[in-house]
Amino acid sequence: MATGISTSLGSVLIHGYTAAGVYYEPYLTETYDVSTNTSTLSIAHRIRIMEEWGGRYDIPNSTPIYVTIDGTTTTFTPGNYGSVYPTNKAVTVATTTQNVTHNSDGTKTITISCRWNNSSAQYQGATSSKTVTLTTIPRASSMSFSTSQTMGTAYTFTISRASSSFTHTITWSFGGSSGTAVSSTSSTTPSFTPATATFAPKCTNATSGTITYTLNTYSGSSLVG
Repeated sequence: MATGISTSLGSVLIHGYTAAGVYYEPYLTETYDVSTNTSTLSIAHRIRIMEEWGGRYDIPNSTPIYVTIDGTTTTFTPGNYGSVYPTNKAVTVATTTQNVTHNSDGTKTITISCRWNNSSAQYQGATSSKTVTLTTIPRASSMSFSTSQTMGTAYTFTISRASSSFTHTITWSFGGSSGTAVSSTSSTTPSFTPATATFAPKCTNATSGTITYTLNTYSGSSLVG
């Protein structure tokens, strides 16, 4: 696991009014796993009650809070605000953990929303939403090489690694046959010599042919792409 973003997601009024209302101030900490293309999110759900001129907009005891992260909803009940939570200070009322899967290119944007709910219409709080862009997880590396090559001559590939921890295997395909050109390397400039004895017989009635190279990217033993 690697460390991703760690950040406050800002402050949104979800109950009362600006000067003496209740604010939701989540704090997100992310770790991500390159091999599985997933992130683990730890969310500290923080509440801050504002007070102006001695007045504050408290809510009833045991009013549930509904938090939805990337489509998954969690419910928690903070308890008695008036006697437990100080004024004008963010207090963590719950911490939840959730795993999310990134897109195939390693990107991921999630939405976190929060709302109050109560049987009394007087306390039907607003819904707040935050959009968060997570760390882009490194995916498959890229490779460049010359389009002209001579049998029996060593040739160098240039690999642009998406992550310094990645290793790579390069395979070849030619004339209906296939094999491994470079096996499990951490080098960014590995080389390969197409043996004349192997490749020449595939050029039936021809002096040249087309060889296809494929770059396979690994994180540990897991194929990334």
